Amino acid sequence: MFEDEEVRRSCLMEYIPIDSTEACADVERFLRSSFKVVQKKYRHRVYSNWPSNADFLKLTAAASGLFIYAEVVMQFIRDSDRADPVSQLKILISVIDRSTDVPTKENPFVHLDALYKEILSSIPLTLWPTTKQILGGAIYGGRIAFGWYGHNLHHNFQTLRGMSILFDVTRNSVYASLDKSRSTLKIPDWKVAHKKPLTFFHASFADYLKESSRSGDFHVGSEEDVKKEMILRLLEIWHKCSGDDIAISSVESTWRQYCSELDDKSPSWGIKGFYTSLFHNTMSHLTQTVSDILYEPMESPAVTSLRKVHMRKLCYFSKMEDVRGTVLSMMSITPQPWHVGLRREVQLGDLGFGHLDWKEMSPVSTHFKDIREYSSGIIHRPRSNAELQVFVSDLESLQKHSPELRVDIVGGVPKERVALFQRDLTMYYIVPYPE
Repeated sequence: MFEDEEVRRSCLMEYIPIDSTEACADVERFLRSSFKVVQKKYRHRVYSNWPSNADFLKLTAAASGLFIYAEVVMQFIRDSDRADPVSQLKILISVIDRSTDVPTKENPFVHLDALYKEILSSIPLTLWPTTKQILGGAIYGGRIAFGWYGHNLHHNFQTLRGMSILFDVTRNSVYASLDKSRSTLKIPDWKVAHKKPLTFFHASFADYLKESSRSGDFHVGSEEDVKKEMILRLLEIWHKCSGDDIAISSVESTWRQYCSELDDKSPSWGIKGFYTSLFHNTMSHLTQTVSDILYEPMESPAVTSLRKVHMRKLCYFSKMEDVRGTVLSMMSITPQPWHVGLRREVQLGDLGFGHLDWKEMSPVSTHFKDIREYSSGIIHRPRSNAELQVFVSDLESLQKHSPELRVDIVGGVPKERVALFQRDLTMYYIVPYPE
């Protein structure tokens, strides 16, 4: 590790096996000290000779010098929501007694895994799918990325309230699904759940949930599994908020109504602001995921769902970076047989612009003075008839000079399709193109 021989000689490293006498003694001291803290906190409910010597020895033997196990065990015993350390210890001893496996160097987490299994087994079967979604989101949310630029899942979606909205779960169901796992999780109060994520008291619980060989039926899936589920949920939310009978002007209010229905009271001004931010996060992620989905096979549920997306409405809410990202990502995709009816290539000379307006059929373009800098970009969407006339005039001029410019027609709903194209390396266009 050290290239300098003198530095190497001056550094000492001592390896202490997990089940060594020294490691076991350290864990025993930790457990005794922790039990004293619990006795002091619950002095009116816990006898001075608790825990019994037999139970304490079982616990130290199960720990076998593994500090992770000792820490998780004490978190389980002193669970403030249960506030019953005696009963919690009885459950723990029962788990140890039922375990027939012995910790080994290859699998030192036998008793830890048994405890995690006991905790998760107490979750009602009807609630487990929700628990699994939320735990998977908490584990992988910060690593999931979408689209051409690999944009990470926005922080708003990683909050507990954000996951509630993403997975279409009410406030009550969120807490009910996590209730049995409180000894392993730091669950934010609903008042701050739009700012704070669900976190794990110890990384070992997340590791257990990620490894199917350890967690079995309680495996939350891989990062790719969770990403695919999130994409499906984003699409489902969009379908709810942008149906045939919903005008562009009503999409955002429909979104806010969807969010409000998951709560049990009217939102404050702060929460309304959170809903608005999350709406724009959703629009960005949706435009980013379109290209991701087109790489999936024809039978993919996401491809089926994408065919129902109203692309015109979705692109109406695109921000500057979304416009460029959408155009670049779509034009980088190699056509596949299953793209028929969803995406095709034409030329700019084939397009007509007489249907455009500055409201429901509003086109958009972005211009970057320096393609390396987002800050150099300008977005242009006509907001009046005069601005629309100038925009269309520019399109017609470009069409006259570059009739063979490649254009991608995207969208599974014919009347909701859009035309995407790029001019040089600095200008990107998304134009409504109903058919």
